[in-house]
Amino acid sequence: MTEIIKDNPFDNVVYNVIIMFLIAIMLLAASYYKMMRLKRTFIIRSKDQRIKNDNRYIYEMEKHYAELRKFRHDYQNILLSMDEYIETDDFEGLKKYYNTSIKPISSQLNHQKYGLEDLSRVGNKELKSILFNKLYSAQMSGIEVSFECKKLITDFYVDSLDLVIALGIILDNAIEETKQQTDGFIQAGIFSDDSEITIIVQNSIRDNEVPVWKMRVKGFSTKGNNRGVGLSNLSEIIDRNHALTLETMKKNRIFLQKITIEMGDSRID
Repeated sequence: MTEIIKDNPFDNVVYNVIIMFLIAIMLLAASYYKMMRLKRTFIIRSKDQRIKNDNRYIYEMEKHYAELRKFRHDYQNILLSMDEYIETDDFEGLKKYYNTSIKPISSQLNHQKYGLEDLSRVGNKELKSILFNKLYSAQMSGIEVSFECKKLITDFYVDSLDLVIALGIILDNAIEETKQQTDGFIQAGIFSDDSEITIIVQNSIRDNEVPVWKMRVKGFSTKGNNRGVGLSNLSEIIDRNHALTLETMKKNRIFLQKITIEMGDSRID
């Protein structure tokens, strides 16, 4: 078109401006389309992760139900065995049987029951699922576990998927470390006030002289090759969420990580 009207300089400028304007619109449309595709991909990924968390939570509930049925069956057997001691007036044998078989089971059940009861105050289903799955798994592995949350918290003001992934990395590292110890422990808690929510996970560690800053370097690991991605990925998640901050410290054979969530305009619906 510009070649046809090249004898008219003014029209030439106008048509070139129009062509550039159309190109700009096309580029903006392409960028918008790409952005919408990325958004849909993110939504699908978030839904998939939520479905996985829900399925994992359902699986754990089914497993607990099976364990409850097993315990009921074992309880009936225990009563029958005690009945035999009583009918034969073998009270010394009954006392020994109680101290060696029944009392340890009772103590273990009480410890498991009250160690994670505060999870009922975590109002976000995805977060509750990852906490329950990881902490209960650690408890079943013989690790001493406790969780504290003194009041109901339903809104965590950030994207649930990022928070679940970040907390999963922290708990996985804590479990892997404490499994190597004979008296390992994991303590977790969620606390809130008027301005922020704090998630704390601390665990016992073995003698380790590696500084905290080096643990965050991508590719570094004390667990072998191709393992050092957890803490670096954790840092990337924290960095892309301006409402999140992460504090990591190591002192007196305790490794502590604290995620702080600022409340307010940073909320993501």
